[in-house]
Amino acid sequence: MVKSSCMVGWISGDGSPTMKQYYLGGTKTNQVIADQGNLMIVANSSSITAKSSRIYLAFQLNTTQPSQHLIYAVGKIGAIASAPDYTLADHRAKVSTLLSYSTGTIASKTPNSKLRKTHGILTMLSWGILMIIGAIVARYMKQWDPLWFYSHAVFQSCAFILGIFGMLSGFVLEDRLNTEVSTHKALGIFIIALASLQVTALFVRPGKESKVRKYWNWYHHTAGRLLIVLAIANVFYGIHLGEEGNGWNVGYGVVIAILILVSSVLELRMWKRK
Repeated sequence: MVKSSCMVGWISGDGSPTMKQYYLGGTKTNQVIADQGNLMIVANSSSITAKSSRIYLAFQLNTTQPSQHLIYAVGKIGAIASAPDYTLADHRAKVSTLLSYSTGTIASKTPNSKLRKTHGILTMLSWGILMIIGAIVARYMKQWDPLWFYSHAVFQSCAFILGIFGMLSGFVLEDRLNTEVSTHKALGIFIIALASLQVTALFVRPGKESKVRKYWNWYHHTAGRLLIVLAIANVFYGIHLGEEGNGWNVGYGVVIAILILVSSVLELRMWKRK
């Protein structure tokens, strides 16, 4: 969008509509200049209205060859530009379109949509699903020794490897979108750090007869439970940030509900055996 022009409209709290042209000279705030740009707007052709919580902008453009490539963006909620400089806040969502004037059709594309889905699927599958299954195996399948241990190690190793790739794709996505997701990023880094400690702990695991084994177990189990809770929360938070809609929330929620149900049944059976 750098070096391009855009039309921005909003309705203030008192109901007064405003529409301005901006020149996008760069990615910094002082390079986005109000009342400048390359668009030749026909005088008295601009209008703005709001209906059903949606804002509609209309204006007439004087040009011999309008661009087919258009980008639509939505600003932050409650952040309205005001005098004297009318500084804009970062947009929270955007979509690019390719408009065919001959057929009247529009093809839309969300920037970095494949990378966004890749990041979401990798982190959801690794920390949010496989790691939970690995923990279930470790807690409820110990009667099948040593099969439970190797199964637990395989699930957690796969979760760790996929989680690393998910984290790397998240860093790339953050750089491309040039967005601020500090809380989501901090949680992700903490999850990676905690998972790394869990993996390292396997190499220093004391023997079953060791006196310190119970302290190792306490650490490993507590860190694992904390990791699962943070992972689930961060997955849902990531879906919220990505504005993927209810489909992702419902889908992941159903998976978590099934895992909780399975854990509850197995926990009840374990207590009955005791």
